[in-house]
Amino acid sequence: MGLFRRFTGTPPTPFGYQPPPEAVVRSWICADPGCGHSGPGSDPRRWPRRCPECDAGIRTDRLAEPWEHQARRQEIDARLAGPPRWSGDLDEARAEDAVWWFADALAHTRPELAAERWARIDRLIKETEAAQRTFHGGYHRWNAFQCAVDHGHADLAAHVLRDWYAAADTSELEDNGRRTNCRQLASCLITFLEHPVTAPSPHAEPLWSALTDLMARMRDVTTADHIQGYARLGRLRAGGNNEEESLLDALRQLRIGDHRAAPEEGARPTDLGLRMLCLAWHERGDQVSGLDGSLVWDVCLRPVMEHARADPRAAVEAVAAAVLPGAGWEVFGASRCLQEYAGDEPGFLPVLDAALEFLHGQGWSERFLNGVERRRWHTTHGPDSW
Repeated sequence: MGLFRRFTGTPPTPFGYQPPPEAVVRSWICADPGCGHSGPGSDPRRWPRRCPECDAGIRTDRLAEPWEHQARRQEIDARLAGPPRWSGDLDEARAEDAVWWFADALAHTRPELAAERWARIDRLIKETEAAQRTFHGGYHRWNAFQCAVDHGHADLAAHVLRDWYAAADTSELEDNGRRTNCRQLASCLITFLEHPVTAPSPHAEPLWSALTDLMARMRDVTTADHIQGYARLGRLRAGGNNEEESLLDALRQLRIGDHRAAPEEGARPTDLGLRMLCLAWHERGDQVSGLDGSLVWDVCLRPVMEHARADPRAAVEAVAAAVLPGAGWEVFGASRCLQEYAGDEPGFLPVLDAALEFLHGQGWSERFLNGVERRRWHTTHGPDSW
């Protein structure tokens, strides 16, 4: 019966924030903290009335801005005032409180006040790390950095990174907290040096030196994304201006456009042909891609995945319309994308067939095909026909 009762409005968040009627929601979560089951959805009228896992009620989980900012304020206040949920909860809540006020200053276009609040965050993190060995401030520094970048404040973002770099401890990196902190710092330095808002700033040169030093000191714990990002930056600084750099710039611009437009989850993505071309470059097996895998996911794959979850047939039609009847690398990118999220839809096969004909015409080796591609070619052309 509960599944069919009348919609009574968007439920509150777990900490009691009631979204107003005009709020844009992103996801729901089970009201039982011990369950934690959640799901995406921008229309609360289509949310389940009870948790599918444990039959508890549900709450609003994530919202778009500015409502997410308001909900976070209520959550932080509750955690500061109430009993800690775990031993380090109060320390984390205090740091999140400081970062919230930093973000609030930027949201109200007060960068001078934000700089003062960053100094408070930096002191608080250092004091807490000295007092509590289990506390690591990388997550909170990362949030402050990302907030500064999102609001277009290159000077403030650089200030955060300089203080973070000065405080980074690269000794005993077998400690998970220190290792994670250094990895987060390296990722943020790469972001700063590649982001179109911050890369042209006069802070780029000293931060490149900082990244070079950090990469050497943490060389045993760097990830593939760090190595590839550092290599991309090295090629760019050496004067590289090839096709890959153009595609990387296109990815950055698409991400900025997505951030500014803030489309509803499940909406049809724009510029699908360009997104699929960038994905194709990343997926090509005959070369080593220097594109950032996380950026490719965020710009090329995630929007199509969310569209396919909402309406798989419409997602396939949108991608196919963007790449057919042409036959270029973008149709290969589209084929790889749709294999992941809508491979059961009939409209996928024309895209797959066009991609295979293109690859065959390019003289690609069959060893670069995946299982889906190889089976389809053998079905349509016969074995040993590649």
